Amino acid sequence: MKLEYLFYYCAPNRRSDRTVIEMILSWTREEASLISGNWQGASEHINRQPDFRSSGFTALAVSPISEPVDVLQGFCRLLAQTALAYQQACGHRVDWHRIEVEPGRGSAMIVFEHEETSVGEQAGLAALLLMEEAFHEVEFDLGERRPEREFSAFIEQFKKHATSLVQPKDTGAIISAAGKLGVPVIKLERDPYEAVKGDFRIRMNSMLMLGHCAHRQVIDGTFAIERSGKAAPLLGTGHQTLQAAQSLGIPAVAPGDNVQPSHSLLLAGHEPCFLKDLRTGDLETSGISGDIVSMCAQASHALDVGMLEVQLQCVSNPGQPVSLSGARVVRINPAPRLDELCGDAEQVMADAAERFVKWLVPAGAGSRIPIAAVTGTNGKTTTSRMIARIMQACGWQTGMQCTDGRYFNGELLESGDSSTLMGHYRLFEDRRVEAAVLETHHRGMAEYGFAFDWCDVAVCTNVTHDHIGYSNIHSVAEMGVLKRSLPERARKCAVLNADNPQCLAMAAHLSVPVCLVSTRLSAVELQSTDPAPIYLCVLEHIDGQDQAVFYSASGQEPRRSVIMPVAHIPATFDGMAKFNISNALQAISASKVLGVADDRIREAMSGFSMGVSNTPGRINFYEGLPFRVLVDFAHNPDGALQLADFANKLEVTGKRIVAFSSFRSDETIYGATDSISGRYDHYFVKEYGLPPGYKSVVFPRPKGMVIDMICKRLAENGIADQDVTVISDEMEAVEAALNYAQEGDLVVLMLGYTGMEVIEEFMSNYVQQYRARHT
Repeated sequence: MKLEYLFYYCAPNRRSDRTVIEMILSWTREEASLISGNWQGASEHINRQPDFRSSGFTALAVSPISEPVDVLQGFCRLLAQTALAYQQACGHRVDWHRIEVEPGRGSAMIVFEHEETSVGEQAGLAALLLMEEAFHEVEFDLGERRPEREFSAFIEQFKKHATSLVQPKDTGAIISAAGKLGVPVIKLERDPYEAVKGDFRIRMNSMLMLGHCAHRQVIDGTFAIERSGKAAPLLGTGHQTLQAAQSLGIPAVAPGDNVQPSHSLLLAGHEPCFLKDLRTGDLETSGISGDIVSMCAQASHALDVGMLEVQLQCVSNPGQPVSLSGARVVRINPAPRLDELCGDAEQVMADAAERFVKWLVPAGAGSRIPIAAVTGTNGKTTTSRMIARIMQACGWQTGMQCTDGRYFNGELLESGDSSTLMGHYRLFEDRRVEAAVLETHHRGMAEYGFAFDWCDVAVCTNVTHDHIGYSNIHSVAEMGVLKRSLPERARKCAVLNADNPQCLAMAAHLSVPVCLVSTRLSAVELQSTDPAPIYLCVLEHIDGQDQAVFYSASGQEPRRSVIMPVAHIPATFDGMAKFNISNALQAISASKVLGVADDRIREAMSGFSMGVSNTPGRINFYEGLPFRVLVDFAHNPDGALQLADFANKLEVTGKRIVAFSSFRSDETIYGATDSISGRYDHYFVKEYGLPPGYKSVVFPRPKGMVIDMICKRLAENGIADQDVTVISDEMEAVEAALNYAQEGDLVVLMLGYTGMEVIEEFMSNYVQQYRARHT
């Protein structure tokens, strides 16, 4: 039995809204037979584990199972429940799992809940080790994930680790209350964040961010760090709390008096929530009144805290006037441990947590910003940039995360791929941002999860052959299912490219309104698809020009909006760049659904051009030479084909020359080679530019193998040897292609991971040197 993959999702994900561990197991028929034969004894062995009895673990029935599919399902279910039980034994409140067994493939997906990533991962490994011990005749291949310690030592280490990372119950109650009220929550002490430690911390494993951007509130335990800053001095015990009580006009014991409190009054959202008799443990949740209660409520307002515990010493019922009850404050605590006060009264704790969240985010205040999320194989970065430009034209302070970096109002704040979970979280931390565009990379969806529980609009530009073989994705169809998980999280609309079969197929699986976009089909043809879309965006020939036209059937009568001629969008190069027409239609559609006015869309799109400063690595022309130079990162079959078609539409008096390589699977490399074959006059074949020291684990190849594959395929496609030049190093191949070019030629440089700053510097130097040589 082999552990093929282990993914940990630390946010809402394609499997669940919960944080989960996903395991992929495979086995042979012989191993399935051994599991069946050992089922009774192995199950009993697992159920005898002391950790499970102490955590209230309920085992499966251990009756003999005859059918192989039952054995496999039983095994996987037992594995998932064992992983949950290990976490439960250490105090983690997890209970959800899901399994999918594929007997024909001899594999299964086991998904189980975790609250903290490393604890969930180790619990999964512990469960596998226990299963290995129980089903001792089956060989378990855990690869590099096999712990170095013996099983018993591993379990002891796991217990210590897991126990130290238990989330407080009141933190869980706050998260649940926020979910009920629709307030987004990010756990700031869980992956991909690292816990902040120090004496200033109120309670470990409890730090949360509620709300996005300008709406965000950071809490530690039950204390709002920024909003309640003036109450921070009261977080310690001692004279400060008594002095604060006295300054607020509340009767208090004298400093230094050794007085024990008799009651604890909890206020949430400035209102009394419960009164606890500390002598009996009784909780009173209704009819809490009296002048001392009113004084404490006023103190809560004055301190602006969402939760306040006031410990009192009373000689009689605190609800009586102070003159009769003798109520005096012993301590004021602006960060009470709600779970310790409530004990097993979970509903009382839930009610208090809900009041706290309502105080943080009052009705009508808002906790979210408009979010447009974009995925796809090709075009997602350009489409994201187009949407961001339109948002800016509306006057929105716009944040964008993409594969190029983190942007605010078009200004690069941080370079590097920001299209996955942590990059998106960084945007939500920025208080300036009023609207967000989130490019969403397939790997982030496949292995980490989403930074949001839902977005307003989701766009899928296309799904074609690339990244196959990674993240347990083995076909374009499986990639389509993965990418569909983004539009499944849209609330207002999913924008789908109807010209792409995988995108079009998503519509049948979505409950959200769909907008179909096409550069080929008419509105009538799109409207006839099943299910019928609510929105459409197509090209229509009006007044002698192809124009972007948006249709909406969301009201009582369908509405038709003629947006603009696509040739007026500089990025389409007078309509020659068909891929950018498609990208533009999708950006227009997303913006229309978000309520953007047509004139704002026209304003933004009429100024959107391709260039190094705006779309680095995507249709970047370099001038200053007697021939034209075009740089693009296209490397997969569809991208290479779209680029070649565009290059062949450009007016070229000389030759079309390409410097080319590809990457990843054999199918991708051969397909991309097919896409360029016969569309250029000369081919410079090179290695794909990769970061120093990079080695592919999924597709390991010796140096030169990719070049051999490309050259062989070019020959098979009828390209003569004299039209192919092989230069292994990417930048040397680039220079050779430029030196080969003559006046009137077009040189297309299809580059790998070579950074744009490297290309910019190289091209600047090359142009200067060329001019110096030819002056």
